[in-house]
Amino acid sequence: LIEDEHGYKFGSFCTETWRTSEQFYGEYETCVFSFGTNNQGKDMKMYKSTGDNFLFQYCDSKCLMVGGDTVKGRSAIYLGDGFYRGSSSKT
Repeated sequence: LIEDEHGYKFGSFCTETWRTSEQFYGEYETCVFSFGTNNQGKDMKMYKSTGDNFLFQYCDSKCLMVGGDTVKGRSAIYLGDGFYRGSSSKT
């Protein structure tokens, strides 16, 4: 679970144990979720895999990613720089 500087929270459910790898791994059940500053969770959203690719989980010595789009170069969740920097975008 991650909280950004604006109080929004997001995270993911991943099907496999995290490990370093040179390629993506995981299964279709991997998903990303988010919710805003409302502590009651009424604005929670879940984003399931589109099935367009097999880019579910990735981890190396520099970053961790959930979901991906190699054409657009984006990931649903990206954490790098020792977890001090990250981004989230529609893939």
